[in-house]
Amino acid sequence: MGTPVPDRHAAVGVRTALAVLLACVFVLCAVGVSYSADIPIATIPVGDGPSAVAVDVVTNAVFVTDYNDDAVTVIDGVSDTVTATVPMPPTATQTFPIAVVTDPTRGLAYVADFWQGQVVQISEPGYSVTASMPGAGSHGEAPRALAIDPASTPPKLYVANYGSDSVTVLNALTMARIAEIPVGDAPRAIAIFTSAGRRRVFVGNRYTNNVTIIDGDTGSVVGTVTLDGPPKAIAVNGAGGKAYVTVPATDRVFVIGTTDTVVATITVGDNPVGIDFRSSQYGLVACYAGREADVIDANTDSVVATVPTGPGPFNVTAAPLDAKWYVTNKLGSTVNVVSSGYGVTTVAVGAAPYQVAVNELLAPREAYCSNFTSDTVT
Repeated sequence: MGTPVPDRHAAVGVRTALAVLLACVFVLCAVGVSYSADIPIATIPVGDGPSAVAVDVVTNAVFVTDYNDDAVTVIDGVSDTVTATVPMPPTATQTFPIAVVTDPTRGLAYVADFWQGQVVQISEPGYSVTASMPGAGSHGEAPRALAIDPASTPPKLYVANYGSDSVTVLNALTMARIAEIPVGDAPRAIAIFTSAGRRRVFVGNRYTNNVTIIDGDTGSVVGTVTLDGPPKAIAVNGAGGKAYVTVPATDRVFVIGTTDTVVATITVGDNPVGIDFRSSQYGLVACYAGREADVIDANTDSVVATVPTGPGPFNVTAAPLDAKWYVTNKLGSTVNVVSSGYGVTTVAVGAAPYQVAVNELLAPREAYCSNFTSDTVT
């Protein structure tokens, strides 16, 4: 069974130092030791349609949204067994949980229920539902994506509402509504950049082909960047503060600089979707129709390498300490692991792998892949 999950009192002490530890991730990339052989060690049955997945790196709890079961499965990342199934309120009602994020410093997870128009807060270690977004019950808002800024005062949760063309800002502790910010049509991607003196929230709006930029300190819109097609995903370079936006229709990645304007456009492979940065310099974008992934150098904003993938590369997750990326091949049953030298390892998982989450503070390190059709996590 392995070592049990730390209890609440032990976790509190670890959380005190977590912010400092996570801030050192990029610094440690150059000297990080790989503990992973990138081989499957467990297949865990979960609910129907597992999609989004997130990890609490303090308690090692893994949260998986069961899209068709209207629930969240919680996995103990040490024993790799299911410890809880959390129904989304109201029970016996379709909710379609579609996104999940965690705040390991406080032992909280947040789930976007697309159909019920609500965001549910789950507290550890009991995994009880402690709050839901005010105004819940109408699927008109259709929350699609979440991003958390745990270092703000108070900690803020940003909710991209696909149905109401807005971003809701919630107090991440009390779930009280702080602000409602109008954005473009059908926001479906959101990312946050924070540093001393600068906080930016980038919101990708599907039907208006643009990105709304919000000042995280004031809550005001400070810019709107026009694209040449619908944005799919956004990744932020933590060192340079630039945001990278994939546009599948035109095979390009738009780069938004610290001036809140487009500073570069990068031509990539066919149908770019997921993107993530493993370091301050290198990002990887999955090209869904091209069966490839392109490496982007943030210093030059250009493609410096192309690696082959399986069918339908979709989501990209970085593992900075190991200098790796994990790419889910949604049209198949594999994950490609891209190493620092751009070597590719193919790992067999379940059918229609959707997303990978990595716990790099666990020894040995583990990655968790949700398999949408197989109803499992590898």
